[in-house]
Amino acid sequence: MTFNLADFPAAICARENIEIATPDDFLVVQWSRNPERVRNVIYAQVGALRAPTRGLSQVLLGLATHAPRFATILVESIAADIDEVRRHLGAGTDADTDSGSERDK
Repeated sequence: MTFNLADFPAAICARENIEIATPDDFLVVQWSRNPERVRNVIYAQVGALRAPTRGLSQVLLGLATHAPRFATILVESIAADIDEVRRHLGAGTDADTDSGSERDK
């Protein structure tokens, strides 16, 4: 895995059966294999950062610099989860309101 693809000529890599990947390529492949595990690793890394302490948004911005496709995939996945929670919370609020009005009748 390297950012420096220029030092790894395709012909030589093919002959030697060496696969070269950028960090972005590598992370996207890992995500495609097991997104939940990759997400859990990212969350664990965020939780382990102590000096300096960095939040999830700071880690995602850092990832976007070096692995933009992966960062986009991760952000979209997190956003989908947040949307699902919001829908669930909204449905719970509506259900509580409806059942309360039924009790008042």
